[in-house]
Amino acid sequence: DSTDTPTETGLIADAEAAFNWVTGSAVGNVPSPKLGMDRVALFGQSLGGAVAIGLTRKLAAAGKAPGALVLENTFLSTRAMAGQVFLPLRLPIVKELLRLPVVKDTWESQRRLTELAQHNLLPPVLFLSGQKDELVPAEQMMQLFAIARRGGVKAVFHKVEDGKHNDTWCVG
Repeated sequence: DSTDTPTETGLIADAEAAFNWVTGSAVGNVPSPKLGMDRVALFGQSLGGAVAIGLTRKLAAAGKAPGALVLENTFLSTRAMAGQVFLPLRLPIVKELLRLPVVKDTWESQRRLTELAQHNLLPPVLFLSGQKDELVPAEQMMQLFAIARRGGVKAVFHKVEDGKHNDTWCVG
């Protein structure tokens, strides 16, 4: 169902196709490992973390939640990240413009994680946070962790003191 243009919906659909293949629930005659859903952990780094959260929400709604979720240097939403990446977006007038429906893909990880936790649909989560991440503030990962903990989810927060945005996985 993916198109030539990457979108939030398309990336989640692509991730779902991979999940369905691994769990043996893909359509067609493609051989797959047929792992139980409870044996599959979704991993995502940065935008991939937002994809993993979005997919977890979609799968949980269909009664097919993964066994675990691993998030590395993932952000709260595109709006929360906008001022981090583009300094002029920190201006109050520009922040208000971001509320307009001009931003098509919002990647609302904070909202989605909250919904999953509130409905007891969030699997155990490992948060890997590079403390020297030059793109996603470590505070955003801490906020996502707090959401999971408030929801009573088994969650572990692992700080990687020297971890940067793209090397946390191999540094710590």
